[in-house]
Amino acid sequence: MKPGPKEKPAALKLMAGNPGKRPLKESITPNGKAVEPPGLGDHGKSVWKDLVEMLGPLNLLSRADSRMAFLYCQAWDDYYATSETIDEKGFYSINQQGAQCVAPWVKIRDAAIERIRKLSAEFGLSPSARSGLNISPPKTDTLDSYKVG
Repeated sequence: MKPGPKEKPAALKLMAGNPGKRPLKESITPNGKAVEPPGLGDHGKSVWKDLVEMLGPLNLLSRADSRMAFLYCQAWDDYYATSETIDEKGFYSINQQGAQCVAPWVKIRDAAIERIRKLSAEFGLSPSARSGLNISPPKTDTLDSYKVG
């Protein structure tokens, strides 16, 4: 692995206006729409739908990204499942020695949060990941656009 920050894809550099003004490497853009993988729970399916709606129109989510997107959605499934367990059983449990300790499901939830955080950055879903991008909001139709004369 190279030291230093990960290199951004050329498409993201272009959206940011190529701030370094260096020649951009030709990047291979995978084609095909992302395909929802089997095995997602209800929360994961909802996150998948949101992800496709957000990133699909920007051409930032392709079939090649489906597995990585699956991991992101699976992390959300894990987060919700463990959060429900925390609501039912609480943050603490009793260990084998009879002492109170942080429950294992809290640690699993925290690991899910960390996976969500890391994968969010990969997809540009955090404020810091989006900070330098020049992405215009999608145009919406207004009643004024239908007026005649």
